[in-house]
Amino acid sequence: GGMGAGLTELVLAANDIGDAGVVALARAVVYGRLPRLASLNIYKTKMGDTGIISLAEAAAARPLLALEKLELNANSISDAGLAVLSTALAGGAMPRLEELNLALNMFSADGLQTLASAAAASGALSNLTWLGLAANRFGASGAATLAGALAQE
Repeated sequence: GGMGAGLTELVLAANDIGDAGVVALARAVVYGRLPRLASLNIYKTKMGDTGIISLAEAAAARPLLALEKLELNANSISDAGLAVLSTALAGGAMPRLEELNLALNMFSADGLQTLASAAAASGALSNLTWLGLAANRFGASGAATLAGALAQE
């Protein structure tokens, strides 16, 4: 019951909710308040690693079983935040995920390697049809990592 139980799409884009706002959202996830959420857009919300880590850990504890689209672009996610998200995804936190947008963040080739390894080991991103990685900091080595991971799929 209550607000959120039937919610399928939540758009918080371009609001300055920051890490605190995403931590509050994570709390709703842990309490099972968003069971039908299929699309979550937290583009450009001034979220950093604290926010994404709390959301990833929440979804690891109580998987977002309906989530198909996650927009995390234009935030400040670094390798540390991406590592925790990768671990959560590998553990089945978002098993139906089809679209993941990580563009315009701050992770390097190391973060991309973590994501690729987690995905390859678990098949966690086997439903993925769209992955946004534009404008990060991974360079040629990151591109090579990604190519290697895709070749294993």
